[in-house]
Amino acid sequence: MAINILSWNVNGLNSPVKRTKCLDYLRCKNVHLALIQESHLKAADVHRFQNRYFKVICSSSAANKTKGVLIVSKRNFDFSIIRSGGDTEGRITYAVGSVYNTKYAFVSVYAPTEGDPLFFQELLRLVVSLEDCLVVLGGDFNTVLDPQLDRSHASKADSIISGCFNSFLRHTNICDVWRLQNDGVKDYTFFSARHKSYSRIDYLLMSPSLIPFISKVNILPLLLSDHSPVFTSLTAVSLGSRHNRWRFNTSLLQDCTFVDELRSSLKEFLQINKDSVSNPQVLWETTKCFIRGKCISFSSFNKKHRESRKIEFENQISLLEKELKGKFRESKAKEIKVLKSELKSIYLHRAEFIIHRTRHSYYFHGEHSSKLLNYI
Repeated sequence: MAINILSWNVNGLNSPVKRTKCLDYLRCKNVHLALIQESHLKAADVHRFQNRYFKVICSSSAANKTKGVLIVSKRNFDFSIIRSGGDTEGRITYAVGSVYNTKYAFVSVYAPTEGDPLFFQELLRLVVSLEDCLVVLGGDFNTVLDPQLDRSHASKADSIISGCFNSFLRHTNICDVWRLQNDGVKDYTFFSARHKSYSRIDYLLMSPSLIPFISKVNILPLLLSDHSPVFTSLTAVSLGSRHNRWRFNTSLLQDCTFVDELRSSLKEFLQINKDSVSNPQVLWETTKCFIRGKCISFSSFNKKHRESRKIEFENQISLLEKELKGKFRESKAKEIKVLKSELKSIYLHRAEFIIHRTRHSYYFHGEHSSKLLNYI
Protein backbone atom coordinates (compact mmCIF):
# COMPACT_ATOMS: atom_id res chain seq x y z
CA MET A 1 0.00 0.00 0.00
CA ALA A 2 0.94 3.68 0.07
CA ILE A 3 1.48 6.48 2.57
CA ASN A 4 -0.60 9.41 1.35
CA ILE A 5 0.70 12.87 2.29
CA LEU A 6 -1.05 16.17 1.64
CA SER A 7 0.18 19.75 2.09
CA TRP A 8 -2.60 22.33 2.29
CA ASN A 9 -3.10 26.00 3.13
CA VAL A 10 -6.65 25.85 4.51
CA ASN A 11 -7.08 29.63 5.03
CA GLY A 12 -8.61 29.39 8.51
CA LEU A 13 -10.14 26.68 10.69
CA ASN A 14 -12.05 28.67 13.30
CA SER A 15 -15.44 27.67 11.85
CA PRO A 16 -16.66 24.28 13.19
CA VAL A 17 -18.28 23.51 9.82
CA LYS A 18 -15.05 24.38 7.97
CA ARG A 19 -13.06 22.10 10.29
CA THR A 20 -15.52 19.27 9.72
CA LYS A 21 -15.44 19.70 5.95
CA CYS A 22 -11.63 19.78 5.86
CA LEU A 23 -11.27 16.69 8.05
CA ASP A 24 -13.81 14.86 5.91
CA TYR A 25 -11.89 15.93 2.80
CA LEU A 26 -8.74 14.34 4.28
CA ARG A 27 -10.70 11.16 4.97
CA CYS A 28 -12.16 11.08 1.44
CA LYS A 29 -8.67 11.45 -0.05
CA ASN A 30 -7.40 8.68 2.28
CA VAL A 31 -4.68 10.98 3.65
CA HIS A 32 -2.40 9.46 6.29
CA LEU A 33 -0.48 12.64 7.12
CA ALA A 34 -1.53 16.25 6.43
CA LEU A 35 0.79 19.27 6.60
CA ILE A 36 -1.54 22.20 7.30
CA GLN A 37 -0.87 25.95 6.95
CA GLU A 38 -2.87 29.05 7.96
CA SER A 39 -4.97 27.26 10.57
CA HIS A 40 -5.64 30.64 12.29
CA LEU A 41 -6.12 28.61 15.49
CA LYS A 42 -4.77 29.75 18.85
CA ALA A 43 -2.71 27.21 20.78
CA ALA A 44 -5.64 26.47 23.11
CA ASP A 45 -7.91 25.67 20.14
CA VAL A 46 -5.63 23.44 18.04
CA HIS A 47 -7.18 20.28 19.54
CA ARG A 48 -10.46 21.19 17.83
CA PHE A 49 -9.03 20.11 14.46
CA GLN A 50 -9.25 16.41 15.18
CA ASN A 51 -11.90 13.70 15.24
CA ARG A 52 -12.26 9.91 15.41
CA TYR A 53 -10.10 9.52 12.29
CA PHE A 54 -7.40 12.20 12.70
CA LYS A 55 -5.32 13.71 15.48
CA VAL A 56 -2.96 16.70 15.70
CA ILE A 57 0.59 15.51 16.41
CA CYS A 58 2.34 18.91 16.51
CA SER A 59 1.54 22.57 15.92
CA SER A 60 2.68 26.17 16.16
CA SER A 61 0.29 29.08 16.69
CA ALA A 62 0.55 32.85 16.65
CA ALA A 63 -0.64 35.01 19.55
CA ASN A 64 -3.65 36.15 17.51
CA LYS A 65 -5.87 34.31 15.02
CA THR A 66 -3.45 34.53 12.11
CA LYS A 67 -0.87 32.19 10.61
CA GLY A 68 -0.69 28.83 12.39
CA VAL A 69 0.74 25.52 11.16
CA LEU A 70 0.05 21.98 12.28
CA ILE A 71 0.56 18.36 11.30
CA VAL A 72 -2.36 15.95 11.39
CA SER A 73 -2.01 12.18 11.38
CA LYS A 74 -4.54 9.45 10.74
CA ARG A 75 -5.13 7.67 14.04
CA ASN A 76 -4.33 4.23 12.63
CA PHE A 77 -1.19 5.46 10.85
CA ASP A 78 1.82 3.74 12.42
CA PHE A 79 3.98 6.78 13.18
CA SER A 80 5.91 6.60 16.46
CA ILE A 81 6.89 10.15 17.45
CA ILE A 82 10.42 10.63 18.80
CA ARG A 83 10.30 14.40 19.17
CA SER A 84 8.41 17.42 17.85
CA GLY A 85 8.70 21.18 17.96
CA GLY A 86 8.41 24.46 16.10
CA ASP A 87 8.75 28.21 16.33
CA THR A 88 6.59 30.59 18.38
CA GLU A 89 5.28 32.59 15.42
CA GLY A 90 2.93 30.03 13.87
CA ARG A 91 5.18 29.51 10.85
CA ILE A 92 7.13 26.27 11.43
CA THR A 93 6.29 22.97 13.10
CA TYR A 94 7.86 19.54 12.75
CA ALA A 95 7.60 15.96 14.01
CA VAL A 96 10.39 13.38 13.97
CA GLY A 97 9.41 9.74 14.24
CA SER A 98 9.58 6.21 12.94
CA VAL A 99 7.51 4.76 10.09
CA TYR A 100 8.15 1.04 9.55
CA ASN A 101 11.53 1.30 11.32
CA THR A 102 12.64 4.21 9.13
CA LYS A 103 13.27 7.65 10.65
CA TYR A 104 11.26 10.48 9.07
CA ALA A 105 10.92 14.20 9.74
CA PHE A 106 7.66 15.83 8.66
CA VAL A 107 7.68 19.63 8.50
CA SER A 108 4.87 22.13 7.83
CA VAL A 109 5.78 25.76 7.05
CA TYR A 110 4.04 29.03 6.25
CA ALA A 111 6.42 31.68 4.91
CA PRO A 112 5.84 35.44 5.42
CA THR A 113 3.79 37.06 2.65
CA GLU A 114 6.13 40.06 2.46
CA GLY A 115 9.22 37.91 1.89
CA ASP A 116 11.79 37.55 4.66
CA PRO A 117 15.29 36.07 4.03
CA LEU A 118 15.65 35.45 7.78
CA PHE A 119 12.78 32.96 7.60
CA PHE A 120 14.72 30.81 5.12
CA GLN A 121 17.82 31.00 7.34
CA GLU A 122 15.80 29.69 10.30
CA LEU A 123 14.26 26.95 8.15
CA LEU A 124 17.71 26.02 6.82
CA ARG A 125 19.04 25.54 10.37
CA LEU A 126 16.09 23.26 11.18
CA VAL A 127 16.43 21.07 8.06
CA VAL A 128 20.21 20.75 8.55
CA SER A 129 19.56 19.56 12.11
CA LEU A 130 17.34 16.80 10.64
CA GLU A 131 20.12 15.33 8.50
CA ASP A 132 19.69 11.87 10.07
CA CYS A 133 16.06 11.73 8.86
CA LEU A 134 14.19 11.37 5.59
CA VAL A 135 12.63 14.83 5.27
CA VAL A 136 9.12 15.53 3.96
CA LEU A 137 8.49 19.29 4.00
CA GLY A 138 5.24 20.86 2.84
CA GLY A 139 4.13 24.44 2.94
CA ASP A 140 3.00 27.74 1.51
CA PHE A 141 6.22 29.62 0.69
CA ASN A 142 4.51 32.75 -0.69
CA THR A 143 7.05 32.81 -3.51
CA VAL A 144 7.97 30.72 -6.54
CA LEU A 145 11.06 28.77 -7.56
CA ASP A 146 10.83 29.69 -11.24
CA PRO A 147 8.92 32.94 -12.05
CA GLN A 148 8.63 31.94 -15.72
CA LEU A 149 7.05 28.54 -15.04
CA ASP A 150 5.40 29.03 -11.66
CA ARG A 151 3.48 32.25 -12.38
CA SER A 152 0.94 32.96 -15.09
CA HIS A 153 2.46 36.48 -15.20
CA ALA A 154 6.12 36.79 -14.18
CA SER A 155 6.92 39.44 -11.57
CA LYS A 156 10.23 41.23 -10.87
CA ALA A 157 9.28 41.34 -7.19
CA ASP A 158 10.04 37.60 -7.02
CA SER A 159 13.76 37.92 -7.74
CA ILE A 160 15.18 38.40 -4.20
CA ILE A 161 12.94 36.09 -2.18
CA SER A 162 12.82 33.52 -4.99
CA GLY A 163 16.63 33.50 -4.89
CA CYS A 164 16.49 32.78 -1.14
CA PHE A 165 14.10 29.89 -1.78
CA ASN A 166 16.35 28.40 -4.48
CA SER A 167 19.40 28.85 -2.26
CA PHE A 168 17.59 27.02 0.57
CA LEU A 169 16.94 24.02 -1.71
CA ARG A 170 20.57 23.92 -2.89
CA HIS A 171 21.95 23.97 0.66
CA THR A 172 19.54 21.33 2.01
CA ASN A 173 19.58 19.11 -1.09
CA ILE A 174 15.83 18.49 -0.87
CA CYS A 175 13.73 18.35 -4.04
CA ASP A 176 10.56 19.89 -5.42
CA VAL A 177 8.90 16.54 -6.16
CA TRP A 178 6.02 17.92 -8.24
CA ARG A 179 8.44 19.63 -10.64
CA LEU A 180 10.51 16.42 -10.90
CA GLN A 181 7.45 14.63 -12.29
CA ASN A 182 6.19 17.60 -14.31
CA ASP A 183 9.27 19.11 -15.93
CA GLY A 184 8.40 22.21 -17.97
CA VAL A 185 4.67 21.96 -17.10
CA LYS A 186 2.75 25.05 -16.00
CA ASP A 187 0.28 24.48 -13.18
CA TYR A 188 -0.60 26.56 -10.15
CA THR A 189 -1.83 26.28 -6.56
CA PHE A 190 -3.11 29.80 -5.84
CA PHE A 191 -5.36 32.24 -7.68
CA SER A 192 -5.16 35.96 -6.88
CA ALA A 193 -8.61 37.43 -7.53
CA ARG A 194 -7.13 40.91 -7.13
CA HIS A 195 -4.50 40.48 -9.86
CA LYS A 196 -6.38 37.84 -11.90
CA SER A 197 -3.21 35.73 -11.87
CA TYR A 198 -2.13 32.23 -10.88
CA SER A 199 1.01 31.08 -9.07
CA ARG A 200 2.54 27.88 -7.69
CA ILE A 201 3.54 28.90 -4.18
CA ASP A 202 2.60 25.67 -2.35
CA TYR A 203 5.25 22.95 -2.40
CA LEU A 204 6.08 19.43 -1.26
CA LEU A 205 9.85 19.03 -0.79
CA MET A 206 11.53 15.71 -0.01
CA SER A 207 14.90 14.06 0.55
CA PRO A 208 16.37 12.67 -2.71
CA SER A 209 16.40 9.12 -1.32
CA LEU A 210 12.57 9.18 -1.20
CA ILE A 211 12.18 9.97 -4.92
CA PRO A 212 12.23 6.31 -6.14
CA PHE A 213 9.32 5.57 -3.77
CA ILE A 214 7.04 8.36 -5.02
CA SER A 215 4.22 6.90 -7.11
CA LYS A 216 2.44 10.21 -7.86
CA VAL A 217 2.35 13.92 -7.04
CA ASN A 218 -0.78 15.92 -7.88
CA ILE A 219 -1.99 19.48 -7.51
CA LEU A 220 -5.64 18.98 -6.54
CA PRO A 221 -8.48 21.38 -7.51
CA LEU A 222 -9.19 24.53 -5.49
CA LEU A 223 -12.16 23.60 -3.28
CA LEU A 224 -12.47 24.47 0.40
CA SER A 225 -9.69 27.08 0.44
CA ASP A 226 -8.10 29.64 -1.88
CA HIS A 227 -5.08 27.30 -2.20
CA SER A 228 -4.91 23.93 -3.95
CA PRO A 229 -3.75 20.98 -1.85
CA VAL A 230 -0.58 19.23 -3.05
CA PHE A 231 -0.90 15.45 -2.75
CA THR A 232 1.71 12.70 -2.96
CA SER A 233 1.75 8.96 -2.44
CA LEU A 234 4.81 7.05 -1.18
CA THR A 235 5.17 3.30 -1.59
CA ALA A 236 4.92 1.48 1.75
CA VAL A 237 3.83 -1.80 3.31
CA SER A 238 0.18 -2.46 4.19
CA LEU A 239 -1.25 -0.22 6.90
CA GLY A 240 -3.93 -2.74 7.86
CA SER A 241 -7.63 -2.09 8.36
CA ARG A 242 -10.30 -2.29 11.02
CA HIS A 243 -13.93 -3.45 10.88
CA ASN A 244 -16.60 -1.39 12.64
CA ARG A 245 -19.90 -2.54 14.07
CA TRP A 246 -22.95 -1.44 12.08
CA ARG A 247 -25.19 1.18 13.68
CA PHE A 248 -28.43 2.64 12.40
CA ASN A 249 -27.93 5.99 10.67
CA THR A 250 -30.60 8.08 12.40
CA SER A 251 -30.24 10.91 9.86
CA LEU A 252 -32.06 8.63 7.36
CA LEU A 253 -35.26 9.36 9.28
CA GLN A 254 -35.09 12.93 7.95
CA ASP A 255 -35.05 11.64 4.37
CA CYS A 256 -38.67 11.45 3.17
CA THR A 257 -37.75 9.23 0.21
CA PHE A 258 -36.13 6.68 2.51
CA VAL A 259 -39.02 6.72 5.00
CA ASP A 260 -41.61 6.19 2.24
CA GLU A 261 -39.60 3.39 0.62
CA LEU A 262 -38.99 1.64 3.95
CA ARG A 263 -42.63 1.94 5.00
CA SER A 264 -43.83 0.44 1.71
CA SER A 265 -41.21 -2.35 1.66
CA LEU A 266 -41.74 -3.22 5.32
CA LYS A 267 -45.51 -3.46 4.85
CA GLU A 268 -45.02 -5.86 1.94
CA PHE A 269 -42.41 -7.87 3.87
CA LEU A 270 -44.71 -8.36 6.88
CA GLN A 271 -47.67 -9.32 4.71
CA ILE A 272 -45.62 -12.09 3.10
CA ASN A 273 -43.85 -13.37 6.22
CA LYS A 274 -46.13 -12.82 9.23
CA ASP A 275 -47.84 -16.22 8.89
CA SER A 276 -44.74 -18.13 7.77
CA VAL A 277 -43.39 -18.70 11.31
CA SER A 278 -45.03 -19.52 14.61
CA ASN A 279 -42.41 -17.83 16.80
CA PRO A 280 -42.79 -13.99 16.87
CA GLN A 281 -39.15 -13.68 17.99
CA VAL A 282 -37.95 -15.23 14.73
CA LEU A 283 -40.11 -12.80 12.74
CA TRP A 284 -38.75 -9.87 14.78
CA GLU A 285 -35.11 -10.87 14.24
CA THR A 286 -35.75 -11.38 10.53
CA THR A 287 -37.48 -7.99 10.31
CA LYS A 288 -34.46 -6.29 11.90
CA CYS A 289 -32.19 -7.93 9.31
CA PHE A 290 -34.52 -6.75 6.55
CA ILE A 291 -34.52 -3.16 7.87
CA ARG A 292 -30.73 -3.19 8.20
CA GLY A 293 -30.40 -4.43 4.62
CA LYS A 294 -32.68 -1.67 3.32
CA CYS A 295 -30.72 0.96 5.29
CA ILE A 296 -27.36 -0.26 3.99
CA SER A 297 -28.68 -0.48 0.42
CA PHE A 298 -30.20 3.02 0.47
CA SER A 299 -27.16 4.60 2.19
CA SER A 300 -24.74 2.85 -0.17
CA PHE A 301 -26.64 4.04 -3.24
CA ASN A 302 -26.76 7.63 -1.96
CA LYS A 303 -23.08 7.58 -1.02
CA LYS A 304 -22.04 6.26 -4.45
CA HIS A 305 -24.23 8.89 -6.11
CA ARG A 306 -22.69 11.70 -4.02
CA GLU A 307 -19.15 10.41 -4.60
CA SER A 308 -19.70 10.15 -8.36
CA ARG A 309 -21.09 13.72 -8.42
CA LYS A 310 -18.15 14.89 -6.30
CA ILE A 311 -15.63 13.30 -8.67
CA GLU A 312 -17.51 14.68 -11.69
CA PHE A 313 -17.50 18.22 -10.25
CA GLU A 314 -13.81 17.98 -9.25
CA ASN A 315 -12.86 16.82 -12.75
CA GLN A 316 -14.89 19.61 -14.37
CA ILE A 317 -13.35 22.21 -12.04
CA SER A 318 -9.86 20.87 -12.70
CA LEU A 319 -10.44 21.00 -16.48
CA LEU A 320 -11.89 24.53 -16.40
CA GLU A 321 -9.09 25.77 -14.11
CA LYS A 322 -6.49 24.53 -16.61
CA GLU A 323 -8.26 26.48 -19.36
CA LEU A 324 -8.51 29.53 -17.09
CA LYS A 325 -4.83 29.34 -16.19
CA GLY A 326 -4.00 29.46 -19.89
CA LYS A 327 -6.28 32.41 -20.61
CA PHE A 328 -8.47 34.17 -18.06
CA ARG A 329 -12.10 34.61 -19.06
CA GLU A 330 -14.86 35.92 -16.81
CA SER A 331 -17.41 33.41 -18.16
CA LYS A 332 -15.15 30.48 -17.25
CA ALA A 333 -14.55 31.95 -13.79
CA LYS A 334 -18.33 32.19 -13.24
CA GLU A 335 -18.80 28.60 -14.42
CA ILE A 336 -16.13 27.42 -11.96
CA LYS A 337 -17.84 29.40 -9.19
CA VAL A 338 -21.16 27.63 -9.86
CA LEU A 339 -19.49 24.20 -9.87
CA LYS A 340 -17.64 24.99 -6.64
CA SER A 341 -20.93 26.04 -5.05
CA GLU A 342 -22.46 22.67 -6.01
CA LEU A 343 -19.42 20.83 -4.68
CA LYS A 344 -19.41 22.80 -1.44
CA SER A 345 -23.08 21.87 -0.88
CA ILE A 346 -22.08 18.18 -1.08
CA TYR A 347 -19.29 18.74 1.48
CA LEU A 348 -21.70 20.76 3.64
CA HIS A 349 -24.23 17.91 3.60
CA ARG A 350 -21.49 15.52 4.67
CA ALA A 351 -20.26 17.91 7.38
CA GLU A 352 -23.80 18.24 8.79
CA PHE A 353 -24.07 14.45 8.95
CA ILE A 354 -20.70 14.15 10.74
CA ILE A 355 -21.66 16.80 13.30
CA HIS A 356 -25.00 15.03 13.86
CA ARG A 357 -23.21 11.70 14.32
CA THR A 358 -20.73 13.25 16.76
CA ARG A 359 -23.55 14.66 18.90
CA HIS A 360 -25.23 11.27 18.81
CA SER A 361 -22.00 9.57 19.95
CA TYR A 362 -21.55 11.95 22.88
CA TYR A 363 -25.17 11.42 23.92
CA PHE A 364 -24.97 7.64 23.51
CA HIS A 365 -21.68 7.16 25.39
CA GLY A 366 -22.26 9.89 27.96
CA GLU A 367 -19.80 9.55 30.82
CA HIS A 368 -19.17 5.85 30.19
CA SER A 369 -15.58 4.67 29.84
CA SER A 370 -15.16 3.91 26.13
CA LYS A 371 -12.96 4.47 23.09
CA LEU A 372 -14.60 7.88 22.71
CA LEU A 373 -12.26 9.15 25.45
CA ASN A 374 -9.28 8.39 23.18
CA TYR A 375 -10.56 10.92 20.62
CA ILE A 376 -10.81 13.82 23.07
